[in-house]
Formats: sequence, C-alpha cells, structure tokens
Amino acid sequence: MDFGGLLIPYVVLGCVVLVVFGVFWFIRLPSIDGQQGKESPAEDASVHKAPLIRQPHFTWGIVTQFLYIAAQVGVNAFAVNYILENAITRNGAGAVVTDWLFAWYGSVTRATRPEATAAYVITIAMVLYATGRFTGAAISRVIKPNLLLAYYGIANCLIILLIMADIKQVSWRILPFCWLFMSIMFPFIFAMSLRNLGPQTKMAASFHVMAVGAAGSIAAVLMGWLWDRYHNVGISFTVPLIGFIAATIYGLVYPRLLEKSGRAAVTTQS
Repeated sequence: MDFGGLLIPYVVLGCVVLVVFGVFWFIRLPSIDGQQGKESPAEDASVHKAPLIRQPHFTWGIVTQFLYIAAQVGVNAFAVNYILENAITRNGAGAVVTDWLFAWYGSVTRATRPEATAAYVITIAMVLYATGRFTGAAISRVIKPNLLLAYYGIANCLIILLIMADIKQVSWRILPFCWLFMSIMFPFIFAMSLRNLGPQTKMAASFHVMAVGAAGSIAAVLMGWLWDRYHNVGISFTVPLIGFIAATIYGLVYPRLLEKSGRAAVTTQS
C-alpha cells in the first residue's frame, strides 16, 4: 500500500475533525426538556398544542427529511462509480482517455489506481461539506434559514441535472460541490420541523431518526436498480434530484406550513 498517498487527504481530514471537536467541546447546547426552567408567557403562547399529525410543518418536514436522506445516501454511494465513468472514457478508436485534472490529482495523492483517485476526490467533497456546515450557520444569521435551505436545494438540483447530463470529463468536477450545499440540509430540516412543538419535541425528533434509517436502507438499492435497468449511472441520480427538489419546496413553503400548524393548535385549544 502507498501510505504516502494517504498523507495529504488524511491530514486535511484530521484538521477538520479537530476543529469540529473543538467547537462542540466549548459550545453549550440548549436543553429541549420543557420541564427544566420556567417558560415565559410568550414562549407558552408559541408552543403548538395540536397533535403532531395535524402540524404540517412537522409532517412535511419528516417527508422532506426522508427524501433528503435518500438523496444524501445515494450521492455518497454512487459518487466513486460516477467519477470513474465520467473522468475515464474511450475515444472513437477505443483508446482510454483520462481527464487531465483527474490524472493530475492522482499523481498529487500518489494514488496507485483510478479507484483510489476517485476516493480522494470524495475527500475534497468532505472538506466542502464541513466548510458548508460552518459557513451555513453564519449565513443563516443574514438569510432566513428556510430561504437558505431553498437556495441550497436549487443549487444542488442544478448540480444533479449536470451530473445526469453526463458531460464526459466535465460533470465529475462539479459533483463534489453537491456536498457543499448538502451540508446544512439535515440540521435545517430537523430544526425547522421541530419548531414550536414544546413537550412533543422529543417524540417528534424520534421520527427523524426513523426517517434516516428508512431512507438509508432503500436509496442505494433503488439507484442500483436504475443503473442496471438503464445501464447509465447518471440516470440513477434521479433519486437525489427528487430529494433536493423536496428540500427546495419545503424551504419555500415553510412559513405557510408553520402558520397552518399554529392555526391547528388554536383550533384544538378552542
């Protein structure tokens, strides 16, 4: 094994892990237990009393989370395969043609096989993911979280469409940016769907856990079936496209959904 080729990506990943660990070591996370502390009247008034099933900002949040996780798992599972098919092609004479950027990156990382080079490309994607997570939190102070979710969803829809277009030796370069815009989606959907749920928050959060498990178990299988059915890995990215469309729509209609949830709570109280 060429351990020298592991140095650059793993040093970068190590730095990212240390930064993440340091941030969460010093940040004090708030408690969601409604029994701790005394809520103010304003906070009491904001809590939705309706059953979870009658609060559309929550129910559609679960659906969106399910579809997004399917998109994330699918992109993660098929990224290496797609990069190899898109970066390494054959010309009219049948000779193998490798994208110069892919070949250069392989020489920098000292990867011994194309598969290893493709895996190192995913390392760049992971760095973009971490960067997006931290910058997204800062940007959300300027742009409303639901709009930021919608903007990032639109960006990933465009990226996936370019991936599905399968522009040889071009589309693979765009794929890593998908992780940049995926970075905020899970926590934003999670937090938005749990807003104003009060004592029901813990129960509601458990549905997100179930959505993660369910979506993760079917996404890769479905994408694999599409690839086998149509003999084109680009077509299989229809599954992630659906997930990012769902995230975009949820971000755009979220204020209306939250308002309906509030009205449902008032109806229940009366």
